[in-house]
Amino acid sequence: MKSPDTRPDAPYLTADFVESEHRGYVERLAQALRPDSPARNIALTGSYGSGKSSVINQVVAEYPKKQALRISVSSFVRGSASPDTAAAKAETSNELQKEIVKHLLYVRRPAVLGSSQFRRSETINQWRAVILAALTSIVVLLIAFFTGASSRLEAFAAGSPIKLTAVGISAFAVVGALAFAVQVLFHNRVRIAALSSGKTKIELTGADEGYFDHHLDEIIHFFASHAYTLVVFEDLDRFDAIEIFEELRDLNGLLNASEQITSPLRFVYALRDSLFEIHSTPAGDPGENQMMRAASMRAKFFDLIIPVVPFATRRTALDLWERELRRQGVSLPVEVVALVATYIQDMRVIRSICYEFEVFAAARTVGNPLRLRDDSLLALMAFKAVHPAEFERIRSGDSCLDAVEALRREAIRATVEELDDRARRIASRGSYESDRHAQSAALGASLLSGLDRAFRIARGEMQPSFTLVIGDIAYSRDDATGLMFWWHLAQAPEGLFVDVEGQIAHVTADDLEAILGVTVTELRRVIPGRLQQPADEVSAIDTQRDRVASASLAELLRIDGVVGSANLESSIASALPSPLAVDLIIGGFIDQNFSLYASRYFGASSAPAVLNFAMHVAQPGIVDFDAPLNGREGAEALLREVGPQLLSTRSALNIALVDALLDDARLDPVLQRITSDAEDGHAFLRAYLLRGSRLPRLIELLVPRWPEFFEFVAASGDLPPAQINTLLDLGLRALSEESHYSVGPAVRSTLETSIGQLRALRDHEPSQAPALARFLRASGTTVPRLADLSIPLRQIVAGSGGFDFTVENFTTAFGADTSLWSLDLLPFRSTELSVQLITR
Repeated sequence: MKSPDTRPDAPYLTADFVESEHRGYVERLAQALRPDSPARNIALTGSYGSGKSSVINQVVAEYPKKQALRISVSSFVRGSASPDTAAAKAETSNELQKEIVKHLLYVRRPAVLGSSQFRRSETINQWRAVILAALTSIVVLLIAFFTGASSRLEAFAAGSPIKLTAVGISAFAVVGALAFAVQVLFHNRVRIAALSSGKTKIELTGADEGYFDHHLDEIIHFFASHAYTLVVFEDLDRFDAIEIFEELRDLNGLLNASEQITSPLRFVYALRDSLFEIHSTPAGDPGENQMMRAASMRAKFFDLIIPVVPFATRRTALDLWERELRRQGVSLPVEVVALVATYIQDMRVIRSICYEFEVFAAARTVGNPLRLRDDSLLALMAFKAVHPAEFERIRSGDSCLDAVEALRREAIRATVEELDDRARRIASRGSYESDRHAQSAALGASLLSGLDRAFRIARGEMQPSFTLVIGDIAYSRDDATGLMFWWHLAQAPEGLFVDVEGQIAHVTADDLEAILGVTVTELRRVIPGRLQQPADEVSAIDTQRDRVASASLAELLRIDGVVGSANLESSIASALPSPLAVDLIIGGFIDQNFSLYASRYFGASSAPAVLNFAMHVAQPGIVDFDAPLNGREGAEALLREVGPQLLSTRSALNIALVDALLDDARLDPVLQRITSDAEDGHAFLRAYLLRGSRLPRLIELLVPRWPEFFEFVAASGDLPPAQINTLLDLGLRALSEESHYSVGPAVRSTLETSIGQLRALRDHEPSQAPALARFLRASGTTVPRLADLSIPLRQIVAGSGGFDFTVENFTTAFGADTSLWSLDLLPFRSTELSVQLITR
């Protein structure tokens, strides 16, 4: 942070006189104010920030002392009438007249106003009060002397000159003190409303009534009593009341025509030209009349119009911005400066924004641990200057920028859900691809076996060397077991050719059917589509998901495949109050970290991701599965920032937060919500299945406290088989003997389909076999192949008869000696098995 000595001077927003830019206008206006100039009403016109005030300041400074009066009417309370009615215009004009008279009244001390009937409160003049008290005391004593009322005082003095003098002085002091006290006590409190004597009554008009509208004589008296020859009116154009200029022109004419005012009185008006165009297009006027009316109105009201050429325009504003930023010792990317300069050209606003940028930048935590960007800070300061109320609402989280942030999060949520669905479909297709690969290998083995047998019969060769040709593509023996070979063969109308040392043999469709046992039509049904690469596609989806999850709105608009991207830009424009705000968002200068720039943070350990989570997820109480955090450190910082109560809310359903706290007992409320909340909790688990990094640990914690876990898995039919198998496998490993699981027909069907892929049933500790067997029995599961079970589990299941009665299973359970399978011997192995044999 810069020290006070090295920091540049504050850029005060008062008007500065720049000799090279303003001197010409000063000379023109001074020429119009010469005594011999006929101009009485002079307009100094230009847009806001063009330098009118700088010119007027210099003119007034160079004008004869105490002869120039400035009147600036910044605001007043408007009436209740509709702004477009004649009554409203008259009311506005009347209010402006009153404000002008107030300025005239209060510009000089009340005593200087002399005989003015406008009575104002003022501080008592003590010297005048003392003199008036002394005169009052003298008058009272003289009256007492001439009326004989002083005889008692003379008797008290007993003829002694010294005593008489002392008594006289004391009486003078007492009466004077009383007169002074009366003046102090009743100053500004007593006014004479009426005098009456008998039947005669004299009544005075209200002292506080009346302004310019019916007291023109007071205004004439004011200027007659002072040496003012120049009155400058500023800010009258803010009220779009063009009638006031006509009335002021009439007033100027009356004042200059008055015999009481000996010197010419000139009015100078600082205003913008567009004021006259606003009032120059009444409905029904032809285009030419509308075109000329504004020019006619300007010429009608003023004797001379001096335009001030703006020095800040869209073309020059960038230079002004860069100059002001250099003065503050700041260097920023030209892109953000150019964008802001396109909308803001007022030099006072430019200075204000640059200074506020310097203040906010200096207020950041030392070292800028949040990695806040200077270009984003300048963008937010520009937003603050244009929309201060919205900036203040950032603190409470209900600003328009928060609404835009909600749009961003919704777009990310919808896009991530779409990517998850695609990943599930690809995973399902991957299982199907595995089946097709297995079928291709089996078909290839059958084809090679048939061809080898044919060549052995025809040529006596055990395994001849040959090439398989489909169309113009040659395949080796090894290629015959691949999926691509069979996909190509299923699509080839001419069939298969075999090249044996240059001799070509055609394998017809009938030959293929004889060798494979399937027709070409069936082959096309078995191998219906081109080989895909699911692993590569899933990897691409993961990359896309990571990119989308952390993207700003500007980045989302540039990413292909974002859900709702066609309407996203229009939604942003609808949520924001100005084109400047829209461009700052779309340009990426105001991003999801905007709230970090609007406040000062003293906890330097919190990263932007943590603070954003606290403000945009935890504070509004929404769910964002993919909001980023920085591992365990970020999770702890978030809990410090928000408090441990966060874990009891739905906002705690966040993949990064759960990953970080899976070994922490504080996560219990989150685990409870996952199991009990059928909407948010179950949706979170499905998302975690795709993107979580510690799925085995999460399932290990969930299964003992979630009796309906297997019902949830069985009901998730839209999940790919591989993911269902993963959940079942992890769930079986985490079985708790203290829990009674809900296992219906759907669970039984799912288990029977997946048993061959469940490693938990063949790779486990021997001590776990009884619990697994009880679960299979409780679910009513019939094991298709006992060979898919571990030996301890297989023995228990075989003894209970919970398996398909096939030769393979009996061989696995009781050995290859079929003499031991008799119904006379099996009951000795297991009573349950005997019951099953008799029943089934």
